[in-house]
Amino acid sequence: MAMKAGSSSDSSSSSSTKSQQKRKRRSGGGASTAPSEMYLTDDEIREKYNVPRKRMKSYRRVFDQYDRDGDGVIDARELKSMLEMLGTDHSAADVQLMLDAADMDSDNLINFSEFVQMMIETQKTHLSELYDAFKGELGKVMAHLGKKMSAPQLRKMLAAADTDHDGQVSFAEFARILNYDGDMYSVEELEAASAAAKRRSRELDSTDSDVDSGSSSGTSRSKPSPGAGWGRSSADESSSSSVEIGYFKLRIQAFYLGHRYKLHIARSATLMMLLQRLARMTGFATSAHRLYYEGFHLDTAKQGTSSLAELGIDGSRPVFFIFLTGKFSVSREDVFDENDVPKLSVIYDVFLKEELLSKVVALELVDRARGLMRKEPNMLELWEPMTVVGDIHGQFFDLEEIFRAGGKISSKYTYLFLGDYVDRGYFSCEVILYLLAAKLKYPDKVYLIRGNHESRKTTRKMGTLEECRIKYGKKFYTKLMACFDAMPLYALVHTADKRILMMHGGLSHRIEKLDQIEAINRFNEPPKYGPLKDCLWTDPYEDNEVPDFASLPHVWNLKKLKRRKEQAPSSFSDAFFHPCDRGSTLKSFGYPAVASFLKRNKLLSIFRAHEQKQLGYELYRYGPEYKFPGVVTVFSAPNYTDKSMNHGAVVIIRKGTIKFRLYRWRLHPIYNSPTSPSAPLEKDLLQEDFVQFLNWLHPTVLRKVPLNRLMEEFHDMFVLDSKRKSSGSADEHLWTFLDENLMDVLQLSKDPAIRRKYKRKTKAMMLWYLGYDLFKEALLQEEVNERDPDADDGSGHASSSRGGSFLCM
Repeated sequence: MAMKAGSSSDSSSSSSTKSQQKRKRRSGGGASTAPSEMYLTDDEIREKYNVPRKRMKSYRRVFDQYDRDGDGVIDARELKSMLEMLGTDHSAADVQLMLDAADMDSDNLINFSEFVQMMIETQKTHLSELYDAFKGELGKVMAHLGKKMSAPQLRKMLAAADTDHDGQVSFAEFARILNYDGDMYSVEELEAASAAAKRRSRELDSTDSDVDSGSSSGTSRSKPSPGAGWGRSSADESSSSSVEIGYFKLRIQAFYLGHRYKLHIARSATLMMLLQRLARMTGFATSAHRLYYEGFHLDTAKQGTSSLAELGIDGSRPVFFIFLTGKFSVSREDVFDENDVPKLSVIYDVFLKEELLSKVVALELVDRARGLMRKEPNMLELWEPMTVVGDIHGQFFDLEEIFRAGGKISSKYTYLFLGDYVDRGYFSCEVILYLLAAKLKYPDKVYLIRGNHESRKTTRKMGTLEECRIKYGKKFYTKLMACFDAMPLYALVHTADKRILMMHGGLSHRIEKLDQIEAINRFNEPPKYGPLKDCLWTDPYEDNEVPDFASLPHVWNLKKLKRRKEQAPSSFSDAFFHPCDRGSTLKSFGYPAVASFLKRNKLLSIFRAHEQKQLGYELYRYGPEYKFPGVVTVFSAPNYTDKSMNHGAVVIIRKGTIKFRLYRWRLHPIYNSPTSPSAPLEKDLLQEDFVQFLNWLHPTVLRKVPLNRLMEEFHDMFVLDSKRKSSGSADEHLWTFLDENLMDVLQLSKDPAIRRKYKRKTKAMMLWYLGYDLFKEALLQEEVNERDPDADDGSGHASSSRGGSFLCM
């Protein structure tokens, strides 16, 4: 079928200081070199992509509408905000997919050259999708979507598309009635565009795979006693590179851990035979594994006798599995070496596989660590090199990201943890037991100070009490609280002839000199008020804040700091403290309090944790003597409570240099809330199945949008979509129905090649194409009825609407 050749797309965008700061924030505060594409003019971009002038102007106008703050780039908030202004209900997952698809330089921002390139690619991809659908029989396509049509209905539907009345529907007519109004391209051009999209898809997938399964930095993965043969990459007994006839190579991945296995297996082998082979490799019972393929659970109870060929498993895609463990308790001999030193690698792997230590081992770790910390002073005195970690809050699976950013725990340099190890997350016991074991192995290199969540009152409300009782019993909880009482409160850190005071919360109006700290009685539950409560709970007052701290450096050379001549208050007054939102007995410390305290005690700065920050850290106003923040907050729990989407951060102190290093969250197993203290912890298999479905459909989104948000959008959209589809007669709006469900046809096709081709990335490109059409319409309307520019504040902040069209495929 002949199709006319065509062209497409347009121009460029200037890079401003504002856009560079935006890029800087996305990259964690570091300097980022803008790609040369940022500096091309519109005419240069038009010439590069051979775009007609009229279409180029259209692209520029649409881009400028996306770019609400006029900085020359589009970010996620601007994109989502504008889609909502146009009345479309796209989820955060959709938005992130759109950014991923267009973002060629991986800075999570879209410049105009990238925008133009994406518009050309999406136009070709959309046409290619239509062509693939056009090649199938219309009746079969509609039946696949649940619309069984009679012969008269089909004739009526075709007649609506036959604009030249020749009794046939050409591809051009087919495309136009499905709302395609772009250029037509030859089949060869469409195939070339499809190949380019496929390459881009593989690049995005491989990047995401690297993130999910990067090398372990937390520990060396030595072979643990339980589950022999465990490893990040493991070969089956058949390691030959050649494959016998009737066999194929199959990859199997432990989803949350990134561990990979490879084996050769017969096409005629059953699902149960595959499960038995996997069990031999992991060292766990067959019942401890839950298998998934192409996003769906492989139920061995119902499908165990089915062959792999019947299930469509051919080696082209990996089989994933998660553990359904029986909470096997690891013995003392497995955990301690001959010198009674904890084996950190074994403990780490046990917790990653969601197993438990024996109660005897857990109690011993707590008791021995408590004995060590009781001997430490209220204020530790430490020297660089050092890594400083803020709140963790039971997010054990994020420890790997922390150790990747800050270096693994070893005798090489000091690790200082600023408290809040427990509560909120699913794995408080695992976090605190691993850190206590590290303290025992490296008593002069690992230090843990107390946070406000290391108390009886807080842990009873926030989940740790319940978790401890279920996993290790009430006695363990009692012992753990006594261990928390023994933790030091402050650390005085020396670097480059300067001193930094570190604690969990902040300043107390009752403590104005460092020598007063040792008088605090820390060996008890924090009282309702007093210096012990203050140092765990207080926050900096708003007069400490900097309007745009992200513009400040994220690397500081303390040997080259410039001095300041700001007069610090001569007194340390209660007037420097203000009422605090956290409680009537607490006071937030103002900047005068900070300046006075630093000056009196000859300190460079105060480092603390305690507050969630979107970038994982925050820098406040310069201190009185140096151009360096007087207060620094570091928060190390990324995507806090599984919905905040914040980065985590650690502070690296080496050779007089301070660096803030950021990281994203890791996916982790999900558990149901126990029905009673005696009930076991059980995985939420509904959520796990949903995670695996998304991992098949849109793997990068799982690392960029919180799971609970995706689930809410999916539920809302599914209910609304079901109601919409159930209304109206079967023969109404058939072409509209086909248009809306085109991706369903392609992604759920029985043809594996078609299914793989369209399973995810083309959907993101499709969204760009549809978004472009929406903006064109909006701009035409605007010419008739201009809207007041003050009606929108230009902030680009999205409202909390629900929806998620991609999740309903």
